[in-house]
Amino acid sequence: MLTSRTARNVRFLVFLVTSLSVFGTLFLTSAQTGENRLEKYDWPNEPVRVISLYVGTQRIKLGKPFLSTDDWADHLRVTVQNTSGKAIKYLRLQLRFRRTDDASARYLLFLDWPEELQPDQQGRPVYSDKFLRRGEQATLSTHIRVAYGKETLARRGRAAQFNHARLDIIAAAFEDGTHWVGGDLFREDSLNPGEMQSDSSLR
Repeated sequence: MLTSRTARNVRFLVFLVTSLSVFGTLFLTSAQTGENRLEKYDWPNEPVRVISLYVGTQRIKLGKPFLSTDDWADHLRVTVQNTSGKAIKYLRLQLRFRRTDDASARYLLFLDWPEELQPDQQGRPVYSDKFLRRGEQATLSTHIRVAYGKETLARRGRAAQFNHARLDIIAAAFEDGTHWVGGDLFREDSLNPGEMQSDSSLR
């Protein structure tokens, strides 16, 4: 059984990260064209794989430099394929940008499928009726503009480096009630609604 603190963290990652999205994007200067780069962190058991990446009409490759304005994340489209063997009812990816005012901090932008989750009155996630079946593909994009993030950070005396980002697959919820969060697998605790527990049988 997960500790109450860990369980809260897992619920936050999977369901209630929407509040973080409010703070998403940075720098007060106008968009400028320059060299950009997108890397990716790979978990060994990711539920989806990246099929293609586009910034506008320009196809880009992970780890390879590309020319675009520094608000390129606004125009990023990430197409993924379900390789998990299960139907996915919710998927979240994130872009991590290095903060220039704090080397240990990151600025995050989220990409959700089929849409950003909204909790009900009890704080439980409300899923759509869409499913991403095995082998099917979906395209995700950010829902917070970079300009908003720049302004938000600037008001706090902070900034971020937007020409270099890391793409992470961070959470997936499956039709059978199991969840994948940052490389770990969980199932909903039938005795404690809203709680999740690690289950070695899912590995």
